Amino acid sequence: MGMFDWDPAYDIGVTSMNREHQVLLQLMAKLQAVCDAGAPKAAVLTAVDALAAFTVTHFRDEEALMERIGFADRKLHGIIHKQLLEKLDEHKRAFVASRDTVLAPAFFQFLKGWLKSHILGVDTKYATIARQQKSA
Repeated sequence: MGMFDWDPAYDIGVTSMNREHQVLLQLMAKLQAVCDAGAPKAAVLTAVDALAAFTVTHFRDEEALMERIGFADRKLHGIIHKQLLEKLDEHKRAFVASRDTVLAPAFFQFLKGWLKSHILGVDTKYATIARQQKSA
């Protein structure tokens, strides 16, 4: 099992968000594959940009869902999203400024930590409410 394979533990019980989480994982896996293949720096940046663009879309969709269900911690969740995007941008800027042609292992550790702490921790909180409202 690869670092960015879908794990049933990531299933938060909200179909639309599960699908988007799967796309995020696919983009992360593609980014890792591009780096592992020794692709040119431009190709790595294209993969980073694709991940960043979809992340913005996903966070927007997730925040809209939290608004619809009246999730009390949606503002805090939004702040966490902003911090994740800032950290992603920091890693990208460091890569652009470097002579490296592959992303540092710290970048992939950041992505893995993001998956574990955000999806398995933070996202499960709004998911519980979303599931309750769906069944009500």
